[in-house]
Amino acid sequence: MVSVADHLNRLARLSAQEAEAISPLPDAVQLMTIHGSKGLEFPVVIIADVLRQGGGRTPPVRFDVEQGVALRLPLLEGDAPEWTALETLAKEQEGSEAERVAYVAFTRAADLLILSATGGDKGKAQERFAAFVASLPEEGVERQYLTPQDVVPVAPLPLRLDGARLILEVRTGPGVVLPGSLPVTSLGTYLQCPRMFAYRHLEGRLPLAQLWSERQAEEASNPERRAAGRQIGDAVHRALEHGWTAKDMQERLPYFSEPDLKTVIGLVQAMEGETYAPLHGRTFERERPLQVTIGPVTFEGIVDAYDREQRLVLDYKTDREVHPEDHLPQLALYAHHLGAREAALAYLRHKRLHLFGPEDLARGLDTVHAAVTRLTALDFSPTPDPVTCKRCAFKGVCDAAIRASP
Repeated sequence: MVSVADHLNRLARLSAQEAEAISPLPDAVQLMTIHGSKGLEFPVVIIADVLRQGGGRTPPVRFDVEQGVALRLPLLEGDAPEWTALETLAKEQEGSEAERVAYVAFTRAADLLILSATGGDKGKAQERFAAFVASLPEEGVERQYLTPQDVVPVAPLPLRLDGARLILEVRTGPGVVLPGSLPVTSLGTYLQCPRMFAYRHLEGRLPLAQLWSERQAEEASNPERRAAGRQIGDAVHRALEHGWTAKDMQERLPYFSEPDLKTVIGLVQAMEGETYAPLHGRTFERERPLQVTIGPVTFEGIVDAYDREQRLVLDYKTDREVHPEDHLPQLALYAHHLGAREAALAYLRHKRLHLFGPEDLARGLDTVHAAVTRLTALDFSPTPDPVTCKRCAFKGVCDAAIRASP
């Protein structure tokens, strides 16, 4: 729940809005509500179970502005006339609303509208189906009726075993398009491996490639259910953003285990050490959201801290390993947008401050432009590497992945 709250807070700070349901895959099926489809149009629209009616019990009270209020009293023999009148009126209103919603749904289709319905063999179901078919337009529309026997079922995706390894052969669509915006962290993913980027940010595949044995090994190495590195990193960022003291962190992070809370406090207090003396006394703008457009691609991110006066971008890292070059493109993008001339990485676990000067930032921005050029050309060729493949969540479905020796 905490990670969900953190995510929503970040969306609020970014003033994020719900995007239109535009799929990156041209042949993908988009699942939407009828209300969510208002104002949109699609070549093909499929509406399932079109005759389905709402369920639920009849309410014991009916209201109407003009007719008043009526109660349904089960102890009486038969319904009161007032109740019957309001019940009839309510059903008429519900029918009108259902017709309006159906009109919205049907008119989303530009070329082909596919409706599925269960007609039944007798009784009210058959009557409703006949009435529905009779209400469909006759002129200017080509109609075709199919029974369940006429529809060829889709073959399931094959799942097979290769020794102890499960392989799911996922079939990819004919092509992809770049979304309107991307998280700035996607740059690092693309530079690691373009195919990993495509799996995650374009095709929307879930990272379900870890084997059961790997999950078991992870649980065995973490018997106390310690917090993950990302949770600790998020807590450190929040504490630095709001200037929390050790007491504040104890009060605001009660869900952390004692060792994890001690780690968070230690990482936050590390900023007060001599290593980070060049940063002390500065006035920083914290957690600043931004959007940066490079060519046809817009990147969104949040700058940990920005010193406007001395034009310095600062990023906190709680990583267990120190790899400054991996973060240079992201910092170069931030610096380019803000007009900064320097950028710094504060590796809190290692008490290390890494500075990037103007030449470094220019080099990082060149890397960004080169990556965007390849992105625009839809170059998602895999670049397998033993370290990258070992950490990749999609190695179970990637045929280019380098497998670890058994």
